[in-house]
Amino acid sequence: MAIYRSAQGKAVDMSILATKNEKTRAVSNMNINARGDVIDSNNRVILENNKRVSSQYNNTVNNEQKSTTPESDSFFSNAQLVADEPIESIEPVELTEEEKQFEEEDASEIKQIEVIKKKQK
Repeated sequence: MAIYRSAQGKAVDMSILATKNEKTRAVSNMNINARGDVIDSNNRVILENNKRVSSQYNNTVNNEQKSTTPESDSFFSNAQLVADEPIESIEPVELTEEEKQFEEEDASEIKQIEVIKKKQK
């Protein structure tokens, strides 16, 4: 964290201040200390912040994995794959003269940028 100046001009190191008071009850409507641990009315730690955050993360990740599996998605469970049907080929399209000129201008700009980057290295 940074070092701030108070209104009286004194230096206040916020990281030192935070570590000194990490077990102090936080001023809020939640029962937590400054570290984020859940505490009871006697300031005893009930649930550490690391355990609380990791369990919440695991619940979120597990729910996302369950919702993205093909078995749970109705689209994939009802879909039928047809391997015998050929895939349609895409036919090339001829560009107009304006489009060709535009493509050439873009290519020359890209080459100029690459040359500049090489010179900078």
